[in-house]
Amino acid sequence: MRELIQSEIAEVSGGGFISQIGGMIGDFVGDAIYSFIPPLKINIPFIGDFDIKASFPNLASDICKGIGQQIGSSIEFIGSLVPVFGGVINKVVGN
Repeated sequence: MRELIQSEIAEVSGGGFISQIGGMIGDFVGDAIYSFIPPLKINIPFIGDFDIKASFPNLASDICKGIGQQIGSSIEFIGSLVPVFGGVINKVVGN
């Protein structure tokens, strides 16, 4: 058997559903914002045009997903510090 890394522990523990919901909301918001941005072309000498939006189609959704997960993790942490409510949150979240 091998030791699990932190991301694997979070996946199998069933915990962090608030963080996962925050990530899904951030993913949706990032896609929505990125759809309104026009093509971002940069002219690089000797190479030609480089379109950032075409080269990195998931850039905004990945960034916003990370932000949403961090906000969700913070909410879970703050909720777990509340004396009575924190014990219930820890049982539900699986911490």
